[in-house]
Amino acid sequence: MTRTAFLPLLAGLLVTTGLDAQSVTHRWSFNTTGPTINGTIIPDAISGAPGVIRGAGATLNGTQLTLPGTTNGNQTPAAISAYFDLPNRIISSKTNFTVEIWATVKSAQVKQQLFDFGQMNVGGSGEIVGTETSAPSTTLPRDSIKLSPSQTTSLSNQWFSGRNDAGTEYSNASSVAIDPNTEYQFVATYQSGVGFYASTGGLLQWYRNGILVGTVPMPIRLNQID
Repeated sequence: MTRTAFLPLLAGLLVTTGLDAQSVTHRWSFNTTGPTINGTIIPDAISGAPGVIRGAGATLNGTQLTLPGTTNGNQTPAAISAYFDLPNRIISSKTNFTVEIWATVKSAQVKQQLFDFGQMNVGGSGEIVGTETSAPSTTLPRDSIKLSPSQTTSLSNQWFSGRNDAGTEYSNASSVAIDPNTEYQFVATYQSGVGFYASTGGLLQWYRNGILVGTVPMPIRLNQID
C-alpha cells in the first residue's frame, strides 16, 4: 500500500523495474481537470494497474493533482486529506526499482511523505483500504520504504528510510533546501546485492533534479516490503 502523502501538487509518477528509464512498468499522469472524490481512478498508461485517489479535497487542473495536506494519517477515510493510493505489491514484485515523481511542495508539514510503500501494524492485512469506520491510530509501519521531503516544520530537513518487519529502521537524514511552490524531480532507486549489506539486501538512494542526496544501505530485499 501507499500511505498518505501530504504533497500538494503531483505532476507525474512512474516506476521502472531497474535503475534506468528503459523498462518503465507503470506511469500515472494527472492531466485531467475537475474535483476528485474519494475513489477516483487514475489509469496506469503502461501496465493497466490504476491508482486511486483516497480521502477528501483533491483537485486536478489538467497538469497536476493537488493534495490539500490538512490532516495527518490518523483519520477516518471520510476525514483524511486526499492522497494517491498505488496498487499493492508493485515494489515487492521487483528485484530493483526506480520511482520518479514530479512534485511541488507548497509548505512543510511534520513527517509529510512523498511516498511510503509497505504495511502498517493495523488489521490482518496491514493495509488501510479506504472503507474503515475508524481512524488507524498512530501505529508505526511494519515494513516500509519512504521519503519525507520535510521531517520537521522545515523544508530543509528530509528523511529517507527502509524498515523491516523486526522494526529496525535504516535511514538517511539530509538538508537540501526545497523551495516552496517550485516543481522538482524526485527519484528514488533500490539496487539489490550491492553496498554494505550486499549479501542480504541492497542500496537505497534518492536524487533531486538528478543530483544524489541520500544513500541508505539496508539488509532488506524488495520482496520483504509487502
